[in-house]
Amino acid sequence: MQKTFYPSPLTTVNFDTAISGRIYVNGEIIDGAIGIAEGKIAAVKKQIPGARDCGEHIIIPARVDPHVHFRDPGYTHKEDFFTGTLSAAFGGVTCILDMPNTDPFVYRYSSLEEKEHIVSKKAVTDYGLFIGMRNRILDEKALKRSPGLKIFMAPTTGGIVNELDDLALQYLLNIMKDYEKPVVFHAEDSGLIRDENPNDLLGHMKNRPDIAEEKAVERLIKTKKPLHIAHVTSKKGAELLKKKVKCQTAEVTPHHLFLTIDSDFENDAYGKVNPPLRKKGDRDALWEAMRDGRIDMVSSDHAPHTG
Repeated sequence: MQKTFYPSPLTTVNFDTAISGRIYVNGEIIDGAIGIAEGKIAAVKKQIPGARDCGEHIIIPARVDPHVHFRDPGYTHKEDFFTGTLSAAFGGVTCILDMPNTDPFVYRYSSLEEKEHIVSKKAVTDYGLFIGMRNRILDEKALKRSPGLKIFMAPTTGGIVNELDDLALQYLLNIMKDYEKPVVFHAEDSGLIRDENPNDLLGHMKNRPDIAEEKAVERLIKTKKPLHIAHVTSKKGAELLKKKVKCQTAEVTPHHLFLTIDSDFENDAYGKVNPPLRKKGDRDALWEAMRDGRIDMVSSDHAPHTG
């Protein structure tokens, strides 16, 4: 079978570094070499003189994690941007997108600038800092500087919740389309979430029932506007993704793909997450949605807590 290589458009390239070995290219593992110049891949060739041989190791593209909650600033007793990005790098992730529910909550330009000043000195990977919205205030200057907007339709760490009626939701999505920036929704209907104090994962799941996700996802898809639905967890939510239009995307997390409320945890607190783990049927539905393309990506939703 003929192999396709992608040399640089330049006839001669001075590489800063070059590596050779088994390379993942266009869905295949091939023997070849990669030349890197100014921090970017400049060429993929059969051979590059002086390339460092990686032997039998497979060279694959690094991951982008589009959804993390590093706890910096405000909650650095849980994690800071250095430990978060260092862990990401060790896991093969070289770019992360961090959500705004830190302390202070990032929705003003001033708070975004402050967070950038803090985390820029700590990051060991590339990163982007999402902004949020509070009291229906959307800071245009902050949005221009940020990769996107996060909307929390249900309560989250820091007590943030964005309650939008249909008119406000349509208005927001029209604005975001003009800015050509993604808007990511934590899709749970806050009116269907109970404020009880459960002692186990089943109780936590009942506090945040699948119908809360179903109603929120349904509202979002019906807008037919560009948007992204974070961490789908339920069979009902996955079924609704069949109705989303081309400009709408959705994600799932590894913990919702692999764990359920019946998983064997040393302590149920280790399985407590928002939105919650659900039943085996929900997990199976998420895998099916992954296989047929309804779910577009996997994100970690990394969000550490202390005990």
